[in-house]
Amino acid sequence: MTAPAFRLFCSVSLALAAGAVCVVVPVLGFAADASPWDNGSHSQARLIAGTASHEGNVAVLRIDYAVCEKLCVPVDAKLELPLKSRSSAHESALSASEARVPKPVALGSAGPLSITAVRREAGPRHGRVLVDVVAPPGSRADLFAEGPDHDWALPLPQPVDGAAPGIQRFTLDLDGIPPGAQAQGAILRFTAVTDAAAIEVSARLD
Repeated sequence: MTAPAFRLFCSVSLALAAGAVCVVVPVLGFAADASPWDNGSHSQARLIAGTASHEGNVAVLRIDYAVCEKLCVPVDAKLELPLKSRSSAHESALSASEARVPKPVALGSAGPLSITAVRREAGPRHGRVLVDVVAPPGSRADLFAEGPDHDWALPLPQPVDGAAPGIQRFTLDLDGIPPGAQAQGAILRFTAVTDAAAIEVSARLD
């Protein structure tokens, strides 16, 4: 059986003060036997900010996913977390989690973690994409790719050799594109993750 494919939605009650933010963060290695077709990953939804205006507010996480082998069985779940206005024993863990939320940056922007190049190469079907990532010395980067919408089921980018020193290169086969869609001109979102940081870059395929 293949790894589940997740689509997560996160919402908070209207009673929360302004500034509540919920994000979905990719995490590598959902299943030990996952193949590249499983995208080799899952996502974590994290409520990273938001102050309850009074006792009794609730953060709601709705998970919509499918478990697939020959057929996919849709499953959904709803989780509720009561929020309190006072600080908890988990403040340090929450702060560390917030620091690892992917930060949107521009392609080629300078920084200790950056995506410096995205280029498409011709090949069978839709071809492939090469992505160059710069990470802090001694750090290993993981890379995730998302299509323009949830109908795209792109495989997990794989590390390859051939990059200049200090650059980690990944290749992404453009499989999993929905019928009728074109790779040309599509905007993909790449998320690079290390142990200490994560960034998101949107890039148009030419």
